[in-house]
Amino acid sequence: MLWEKDALLGKAKAYIQRAFEDESRDSDRFPFWATIGLEFLGRAVLASVHPSLLADPQTPEAVLFACGIGDSSNAKSVHAKTVFARCGLIVSDFTKSDFAFCMSLMERRNEELHTAAAAFEAFPTEKWLADYYRVLDKVFKPLRVDLAGVVADGEPNAADQMVAAASKALLAQVKQKIANHRTAYGTLLPDAIAERRSAFKAGRLSFRGPTKIAKCPACGEDCLISGEIVRSTDAKLAGDELYWENIVLPNMLKCDVCGLDLKGHDALHIADVGGQFSVLRWQDAAEYYLEGVDPPKYFEEEYNNS
Repeated sequence: MLWEKDALLGKAKAYIQRAFEDESRDSDRFPFWATIGLEFLGRAVLASVHPSLLADPQTPEAVLFACGIGDSSNAKSVHAKTVFARCGLIVSDFTKSDFAFCMSLMERRNEELHTAAAAFEAFPTEKWLADYYRVLDKVFKPLRVDLAGVVADGEPNAADQMVAAASKALLAQVKQKIANHRTAYGTLLPDAIAERRSAFKAGRLSFRGPTKIAKCPACGEDCLISGEIVRSTDAKLAGDELYWENIVLPNMLKCDVCGLDLKGHDALHIADVGGQFSVLRWQDAAEYYLEGVDPPKYFEEEYNNS
């Protein structure tokens, strides 16, 4: 079958092995084959849940084919963007930063294949390989595959060292940034601090998305932490309202007082503010179940109730 997990995984391994075992690290073919392998790996993850996750929802024949009905003549698959967006819902700790990295590689692949540009030239390993190893390890896990079983001996050790070095560099960068903003905060006059506190209190309610207030790791003032919803609890009824919790993985910190700005869950984890948090949501039960539906039109069409 076109979208069978083991077949896609086998193809992913073949391209990754071609990259790591047959190509020079300085060759533009090295990141190209590695990118192709990563996309097939993402598709294998989706297929491991169900092949229908790979079917273009706008093509009914493709969805039916994924369910074992019909042939492959119209088996149109989803784009890479959808593949990695769905990986974010399936793969543990697959963050928006991971998604952005995967898409940066896919965009280079598209440029390479569909334009005259040599998209993978002047793309040295220091710009992408450590992140590639990190994402590869995450995407392999739901498939119960280790890097050691795919590439030559010595490569997994090199991967660990590169990821550790990147983590160490980020650690130093975040610590230095916090120290710089702590020093800058110490130079502020009391009136300036009070003015910034007031501005923060006035503006925080206008921020959209899941947020929480925390103590800034640099100055100790209240700051805003936001993130991405990784899952939601089942809704429960209380009177005429439903309530549920959104579980949030933090990936951004902004302090309006000292100016500290951290992006990415790894950076927030280093700053000891990376723990997941919950946001309680309430909604009228009728609105919840009819959200996105025009009630008069709905009832008129479904029940001929004019």
